[in-house]
Amino acid sequence: MLFLEDSDEYFLCDTIRYQENLWIVPEWFESKQLKQIRLEGLAHQRSQIPGVTWVITSPLPKDVFDGKAQPQPESGIVMVDMPEIMFPASYLHH
Repeated sequence: MLFLEDSDEYFLCDTIRYQENLWIVPEWFESKQLKQIRLEGLAHQRSQIPGVTWVITSPLPKDVFDGKAQPQPESGIVMVDMPEIMFPASYLHH
């Protein structure tokens, strides 16, 4: 679960393990993620909410989350657009 700056909305996102890191996947197209954001480096904690494993405790910039801007280096946000990994459609469940 994450929140965006200047917004009361929250988003539920999938989390995957890739290259020994946990990544948030906000959006999928078929069996391919459109972008992924590395959990390490973001303020987060385990959730007490049923069905939610992680809560990002600092809001993310909306422009970065929407893909309209790249994260600032000092933000700690590592984002990969159109990563070159795919999952079988049967693996994904929303």
